[in-house]
Amino acid sequence: MDGLPKSLVDIAEAEIRKLIVQGDLDLGQRVTESELAKRFGMSKTPVHEALQHLQREGLVQVRPRQGTFIFTFTDELVQALLGVRNVLETFALREAVRQNRGRLLRYLGENMKQTLKIYEEGKIAPYFKLDRAFHFSFFDFADNQFLNAAYSAISIKTQVLWRLTFSSDDYTLDDVRLSLVDHQYIIENIHEEKLDAACGRLTQHMYRTQQNYESFSGIPR
Repeated sequence: MDGLPKSLVDIAEAEIRKLIVQGDLDLGQRVTESELAKRFGMSKTPVHEALQHLQREGLVQVRPRQGTFIFTFTDELVQALLGVRNVLETFALREAVRQNRGRLLRYLGENMKQTLKIYEEGKIAPYFKLDRAFHFSFFDFADNQFLNAAYSAISIKTQVLWRLTFSSDDYTLDDVRLSLVDHQYIIENIHEEKLDAACGRLTQHMYRTQQNYESFSGIPR
């Protein structure tokens, strides 16, 4: 099936996801099938189906007699999201090391070079994509389709949290530095075959950044 062309529903779904991640559709924003259909250059039928799929994933919310809205975060949702992310991501790291340790290390090393370069140049905005790629690589090299399917359920909301955090005026180069220290520690422990230490630091890294999410993202408590 991978060789078949994407359906209009698939295209509409992908476009809506991209607009949410990029912030072109704001959290809590009301959307209509007609507006989205016009934006994508298609009829309302595939957009309607795409919104139904996204509703089941919790990315859009349908409120009776009010309309369809992009999801919003609450403190409880963030707590639950990060808990699941920790379970999946530490397992993905273990699987990636078991399956493709050499390839993973080469990739993480190159990612670190690029990240250090933008840090030395005093840039923050490009860090979003590089940090995302660092964490996603665990799933890429784990070679586990079921793990990828499980992570896809939280991937969009996780990316939105990253964007809200990294785009905040309160997020500074010092925050980037602290994140880089964690990344470097994880890489070094993979090199030294200290996987428990690498996973432990990954957990600390994710839960430490939870404070940034809550502080910078404007999430109601």
